[in-house]
Amino acid sequence: MAGETTEHLELKKLAVEWLRRLGCTAVATEVRCPISRWRVDVAGWFEGDTGQVNGTGPLFDVRESERGIARGRTVIIECKQARSDFLRDDANQKRLLQTRDHLEKRRREIEEQRVKPNEPHLRRSGSALFPELETWDFAASRIDSYRRVLREIKNIERKLHGETKFELLTRYRLADHLYLFTPSGLIRRPELPRGFGLIEASGMRLRHPMPIDPEAPLPISERFSAECLHSEEKHRVRLLRNIAISASREAHPRSR
Repeated sequence: MAGETTEHLELKKLAVEWLRRLGCTAVATEVRCPISRWRVDVAGWFEGDTGQVNGTGPLFDVRESERGIARGRTVIIECKQARSDFLRDDANQKRLLQTRDHLEKRRREIEEQRVKPNEPHLRRSGSALFPELETWDFAASRIDSYRRVLREIKNIERKLHGETKFELLTRYRLADHLYLFTPSGLIRRPELPRGFGLIEASGMRLRHPMPIDPEAPLPISERFSAECLHSEEKHRVRLLRNIAISASREAHPRSR
């Protein structure tokens, strides 16, 4: 993409290779979000057959109800090379992060103590073998105190990041897994957007790119795993379509 720095291009290249090695059957860069005008840096698609996926952990956990069913899963990666790309230069940043942590704790309390007992219809029946592992459509809750907490979290995210992309990706579960790729030491755990995992790459490698050796381990480390957001099927299908469009443009630049 025109105007990109060497570091950002290298982060995207490493992200693409990481997804391919994990077993993604479709990967592309500069992919349009399923429901917005924004584009994400890298997106990938896993086929439903987990036997084709190379790894363990949250990315590879499959609901009992989906085992043996050809349902794909999606991953979105945003690459950030500098703190200015990620967080606003805000003197109140520490206070905002503390406020967000408090609100997140309050959100979880309301979900357990009020939403689940009073709005059982929001439970996605059959989403897991055990009731305690079932997923809930909390975003559809009509409880005023819960919706107020969500609005406050959204406002904090906007103040922290200067944009709404991170909040949008998480709130609407536009992919099953969300990750940030950054240089080592760029951000701390409390600064991660809600729902995101973090993978770091060597700053030296980013400044002095080298060809990727297919036989050697990638020069990256997964600092924090991304939780599974269980994206809606319509968002999965739309993202797969957008991955295909972006991949076609990469293969045939004149068709842009």
